[in-house]
Amino acid sequence: MTDKCRICGATGHTPLWTVSGFDWVKCLSCGSLQTTKIYTQNELGRYYASDYYEGYTGRQDQGAYIDYIGQKAFIQGNLARRVRWILGQTEIPREADWLDVGCAAGFLLEVVREYGCRPWGIDYSDYGPRYARTSLAISGARQGVIEALPSDFPRHCDVISAIDVIEHVTDQHSMLTHCVQHLKAGGYLVGETFDPASLFARLTGPRWHAIDPPNHFAILSLRGIDTILRSHGLTKVGAIRLPRRLSLPAITTKFGVIGRNLSVGLYSSRLASVGVPVWLGDVVLWIYRKEIDNHRAT
Repeated sequence: MTDKCRICGATGHTPLWTVSGFDWVKCLSCGSLQTTKIYTQNELGRYYASDYYEGYTGRQDQGAYIDYIGQKAFIQGNLARRVRWILGQTEIPREADWLDVGCAAGFLLEVVREYGCRPWGIDYSDYGPRYARTSLAISGARQGVIEALPSDFPRHCDVISAIDVIEHVTDQHSMLTHCVQHLKAGGYLVGETFDPASLFARLTGPRWHAIDPPNHFAILSLRGIDTILRSHGLTKVGAIRLPRRLSLPAITTKFGVIGRNLSVGLYSSRLASVGVPVWLGDVVLWIYRKEIDNHRAT
C-alpha cells in the first residue's frame, strides 16, 4: 500500500493492528480502515469459490458461510425489510432497472422483482449468479464486476445497490465511481456498510467482526463514502441502522473453530429454524440520489 488512502485519496495514516497476517491502518483524513495489502484477482477468485458459500465442506475461516443457500429465509427476510425502507424513502418507478452489485445467490433480486423491478445482478464468483439463474429464474444474474458490465446489461439503471459488498472489493473508490457512472440521472445508489466510528467497533477494536481479512479489505467511514459520492454530485437521501434476524447456527459460526464445527450439526437440526434478532448499531443502510440538474439525463 502507498501512503494514499484507497477511499479518499488523502495521504497519511496511523497503524492499528495485525489480524490474520494483514496489517490494518486508519486514514487520518476520512477515518476509513484498510489493509496495507490486498489480494490479486486470481487470489480473490480462489477465495470466493463454492466452499465460501458451503463451509460445511470443511472450510474454517470466519468469513465463509456454513450454508448460504440454507439460510435463504433469514437472509431474504432481512433484505426484504431493507427494500421496504428503501421504497418508502424514494420514488423508484415500477419496472425500474435495479442492479445489485455483489448479488451472491440473487436473494435481493428476487425481492425487488416481486415489487415490479427488473432485476440485474453481478458477482465476482459464478457460484451465486448460477444459482440465481437456475433456481430463481433470474436471467440477468451474471459473473462480473461493475467496472466491466456484461454487454447485454442496461448501461444506466434506476437503482444500484451494494449491500454488504463494498468492504470485499480491492478498490472501493473505483467501485463507487463506476456505480455512479452507471446510474440514471435521478436514480438511487443504495448501500449497507459497517461503521468504524460506531460504539461497538470502537469497543471491540481488532476483535470487531468486520475486521476479517481477506474477506474484508477496507471498512469505509461514512465520511469517506459521503466525500466520494458528493464529489460526483449525489445527494444523501437518508440512512438508518436496522437490526437483522440471524439463525442460531449462523451466530454460532462466529465463535471460533469450535463454534463453526458445532454449527454444522445445528444446521441439520430443528434449531436451524430458530431466529435471533441482532442489533449492534455498527451497520448503516444509506441512500444517495443522482441529481437530474447536475447531470445530463440518460
